[in-house]
Amino acid sequence: MMISKRLNVDDMCKNKRWYKKVKDFFVYSIGLNVRDWWNSIKWYFSNLKRFQPVIKSWRYWDYQYQVDLFVFGLKQLADAIDRYGHEEDVSRKKKVAAIKSLIAEIERDYQDDVDSRNEDSYAKYYERYYAALKRTRKAHYDKIFKLIIGQDEYKLHQMVKAKYEALSEEEKEKFDYFSSYVELFDGSGIEGWWD
Repeated sequence: MMISKRLNVDDMCKNKRWYKKVKDFFVYSIGLNVRDWWNSIKWYFSNLKRFQPVIKSWRYWDYQYQVDLFVFGLKQLADAIDRYGHEEDVSRKKKVAAIKSLIAEIERDYQDDVDSRNEDSYAKYYERYYAALKRTRKAHYDKIFKLIIGQDEYKLHQMVKAKYEALSEEEKEKFDYFSSYVELFDGSGIEGWWD
């Protein structure tokens, strides 16, 4: 009886606010950290298994590894968007097509480079390489960076706006801005390759 009076246990049981505060502390403060920690570990092992073929070939001096890792990541991204994408089919398919064309362009460029090294002697390779750099490699890099950078959003919106302005009043009422935007969108731009 003396203990209950001193600690006011009877009052604490009647008033459940302290219990709610303790529960909230454990559920929201500690619980979120445990969940974040668990998700981080889960993703770490999942990614370790997925990227294991690329990780085992890493050499810090090898530039080809960086390209292989980028291409492997792009393949994973294209596969995930294609399988699990939640956006509408038209823009999703355009994004996947743009990612796959970027992958093909990168692989073709580096495969041409490797083939030319194997065909010629070292001296002939460098002569041919520097002579052809301005013509062929620059064109490949332009295509690669155009796919990575993507369309100019401002110009794309201006094109849709111009299309809207050219319509008559009756057609303006039926005009769907989003459909027109998706029609002009080509799927390029690494900033938009998320779902």
